[in-house]
Amino acid sequence: MRNIMKTKLFLLMLVIGAAVGAAKNNAIANVVMQDGSVKENVFIDLPKGWANKIKIKSGNTQETIQSEDVDHFVLWHSDNPDEKVIIKYLGVGEYNSKKDKKELRNSKGWMAEFSAGEHMSYMIWFNKIILKSNKIKFEINDNSHYFLKKGEDYAFRIPVNLVKPSNTRNWLKAFLADDPELTAMITEKGYYNKKRPYHQGTNYNPFFFEDIALDYNPRQTR
Repeated sequence: MRNIMKTKLFLLMLVIGAAVGAAKNNAIANVVMQDGSVKENVFIDLPKGWANKIKIKSGNTQETIQSEDVDHFVLWHSDNPDEKVIIKYLGVGEYNSKKDKKELRNSKGWMAEFSAGEHMSYMIWFNKIILKSNKIKFEINDNSHYFLKKGEDYAFRIPVNLVKPSNTRNWLKAFLADDPELTAMITEKGYYNKKRPYHQGTNYNPFFFEDIALDYNPRQTR
């Protein structure tokens, strides 16, 4: 009798464990491939920022996709379908503002789109995606801020300098020099507020990159 009870208890624990395991993956996505095809409403294993492949599941079919083959995917929490975020696999670049030179790195990563204007997006290169009760959060670090200009395949890292913010401002003015009206507003009081910074997780950022991406409108070619 005791062995039967143990077996029943073990089976119950297995069932509970399976239910909890199934409930953990609340991430759903529409995956848009480079060839234009779309995999809709699939469960997705959330990629780390540097993952070169992702796993998706639709019904009983599981598939592994190379990150290079994905244009982007639209991600949402099953308990909050109205809050969606675009995730892109992008090349990474550095911009030397003193030499006015773009340097492309031999690496790519998954980035989340935090804001998108007509001509530029503000992207976050995350370490990992974290699912909360009904929200999607991102673990990031100080080197996670990027701008992606329209028509480019490479996102360029924004060097955030909290000790000397003028260095960041000078970089922004050089990188966005084709919009002189915008760069004229990048000052100690424009697109910057130490008392009301943006917080992304534990990351502190007093620069309003989200607003800069929305307002950027190039008027001439460099």
